[in-house]
Amino acid sequence: MSVEESILSIITKNVINDYYTAGIKTEVVIDTLITPVIVDIVAGQLKGSNNLKYITKEFPLVKEAVKDKLEKMKQKKNETEENKSKKASYSNTKADYILSDDKFIYIVELKTSSDSINDEQINAYANYINRISGSGSGSDEMLEEFTAVFNKYSSSGIKDDEFLENYKNPEKQEQYKLTEIIAKVEKKNNNSQKTSSKKYYKQATQIKDNGLEKWEGKGVKLIYIIPHEEKVLKDKIIEKLGEEKVSFVYLDKIGGVSGKDNDESKEDDTVSEEDRKQYYDWVRKSILKPIFNKSDPKQSQV
Repeated sequence: MSVEESILSIITKNVINDYYTAGIKTEVVIDTLITPVIVDIVAGQLKGSNNLKYITKEFPLVKEAVKDKLEKMKQKKNETEENKSKKASYSNTKADYILSDDKFIYIVELKTSSDSINDEQINAYANYINRISGSGSGSDEMLEEFTAVFNKYSSSGIKDDEFLENYKNPEKQEQYKLTEIIAKVEKKNNNSQKTSSKKYYKQATQIKDNGLEKWEGKGVKLIYIIPHEEKVLKDKIIEKLGEEKVSFVYLDKIGGVSGKDNDESKEDDTVSEEDRKQYYDWVRKSILKPIFNKSDPKQSQV
């Protein structure tokens, strides 16, 4: 056995053991392992999708409309302008992955246990998708809200109130696009930024590098990746979101051939196509199949 094979054997054994150990959140480990082939996994079961691409992961889904924040800030009449900006809140939840195709931006949620899907989470996704889709193109709204979050937690030098005053102003908005905020951050010393700022910067540049055109004028849908097909759970989610806004991928039905031949926007573009296919085959056979082709969905540990 080669060194590489020995390492893979150790990883496989420990991931599977941890999955069946109470209290260990192996969903995080599985998330990391499937990220390089998430497009393959989803494309194999997503019907009617063309040119599926990876954009980023851990994307912030802002709970409250960014466009309403300026008015709330102005209502704090007894505070200084500086404090108003500092008090702006961008409370959010994180989407596991963001993918796109010719028609949609996909919010992808990975669940290694159906037990961890609850009404609160389903309602949160339904409220978010309905909110951003209400003003036209949900994808454009998503990117604008991400830019607001990135600006707040970066060293761009632009205060929240300035950003919110201008990002939708036709005469000024070009100065407040994601590319411009990134450029302002890059002019400063990134080494002096907080860790959270560096993480948002990495994500912002990844979104830019994977193609801002992918965000233009598209609808938004949710994809739930879950262990098994369960009618009761599926019907509950569809009831909240509507059948046209949600799709499902089942971990026990991952195919033997990768669902995507090429994805130039994948997480790691230094990996060859052949290596990626071999890696996909290892993830499917050594991790996903041993766990999800045998387990009862109620026994899964998250």
